[in-house]
Amino acid sequence: MAQLSSSAVVVGGGVVGLSVFRELSAVLPDVILLEKTSSLGQATSSRNSGVIHSGIYHPDKMLKGRLCRRGRSLLYSYCAERGVPFSRCGKVVIASSNNEISYIKNLHAASKKLGVPSPEFLDTPEAVRQVEPNVDALCGVHFPSTGVVDVPDLMSKLHADGVESGGEVLLNSKITAVRRATRALGPRSKETGWTLSVDQGGDCYDVTTPLVVNAAGHSAPSLYTSLGLVAPTYPAPPRHYFARGNYFKLSSSGPPVVNGLVYPVPSRDLSGLGIHATVGVDGGVKFGPDVEWFSPSVSLPSGDFYVLEDAEVDSLKAKFSEAIERYLPNLSDFGDLQYDYSGVRPKLSHPDVGHGGFDGGADFWIRQDSVGFINLFGIESPGVTSCLAISEEVKKIIDARH
Repeated sequence: MAQLSSSAVVVGGGVVGLSVFRELSAVLPDVILLEKTSSLGQATSSRNSGVIHSGIYHPDKMLKGRLCRRGRSLLYSYCAERGVPFSRCGKVVIASSNNEISYIKNLHAASKKLGVPSPEFLDTPEAVRQVEPNVDALCGVHFPSTGVVDVPDLMSKLHADGVESGGEVLLNSKITAVRRATRALGPRSKETGWTLSVDQGGDCYDVTTPLVVNAAGHSAPSLYTSLGLVAPTYPAPPRHYFARGNYFKLSSSGPPVVNGLVYPVPSRDLSGLGIHATVGVDGGVKFGPDVEWFSPSVSLPSGDFYVLEDAEVDSLKAKFSEAIERYLPNLSDFGDLQYDYSGVRPKLSHPDVGHGGFDGGADFWIRQDSVGFINLFGIESPGVTSCLAISEEVKKIIDARH
């Protein structure tokens, strides 16, 4: 069996794994990224809204809040530097009923305390229409720092940066086993590191490394669990639960129905931000996602989870139309609503079971749970916005080891 060695192995070729790959390749030699599919970013990274969030929903004590706000600044700078298409189009969060007004007022106050740039309270329906002429709302908050990004191009640039720095991406590379290396990594090292057995389309090889970054998305917890590490010496990782989010697009050749992003008041637990309107970098308008929870017994989503029957699409279209027309009553004047795609998000909590013993609730999990093995669990929204900040966080963990 062939033997490879690497200073670090990143598992998972989504936008977060690629960000970590880029970060580590700039400072470490021979970094390898392993992706089990034939192309990069085919799961959560390519099936989302592509929004650059302002960071208005989570406090600084949560990684989701701190890394989103840091990541927003990093991402805008990176996109400008590397020529990644983006638009700082702004976002309005609106109240459609009297009982939502207090939430909007509190959101405005909280966002200012968090240091979100220039939130503007729109105190009347007319003020909302000054920003979004077709939106019907009682009031809202405008966040000009929110935007959208071309996620596929972002991933392409991150990939190119890592390779230019000397890193290597191996596609079709499925990890079949992970175990402690049997020998020390060098004459002056006491660390044994890790050996990953990889099947690349029938060609099998081992990779030995002192450092594994587990950014495997949906399957990240199961990869760590497969190590067979025993509590209490090693912490039991949280598990992933899964929710599907569906998207519809507006088929129209005319001007967009919205200028930027329009969000309703989110669910109380922030499991979803409501069926919102997004203008992509290409000028197209899409709506979504909703939240459809899978059973807690589902351990890993299959490809069938992305496929909808015609009856399901018809039912969803009726649900989406009702939700959207609460704030865009003249939607039908601008085009026909058509099903676009669905994505599956990994979550660390579930409405039927709570947080499953994980005291971080719905936050990101970014930790070195075993020496030289860094886990990234529950990386959902705002994962795209946070990707460069997440890679900084990983590097801080690595630097703290030395």
